[in-house]
Amino acid sequence: IFAFNGAVINNLLGATFLVESGSDLVYENVGERPQFHNAGTFRKTGDAPPLGHDYAGPGTTLEADFHNSGAVEAQHNHFRAG
Repeated sequence: IFAFNGAVINNLLGATFLVESGSDLVYENVGERPQFHNAGTFRKTGDAPPLGHDYAGPGTTLEADFHNSGAVEAQHNHFRAG
């Protein structure tokens, strides 16, 4: 996912944001930094390389300010925010 100009992702209470691959949320310094607000569950379950894209290696990185009041579950490999 590419996020520019202060993009905001809200994972609401009771919701699950599921990451099943090794894809990242990418910010390329265009506008304000993106925000990820997690009040639900952020769950990483897989690490398959994304199809048709460069693959930087295992794990998922969120290049966003990660605000967490919910749950984070890294069930496969690793997850990094910031």
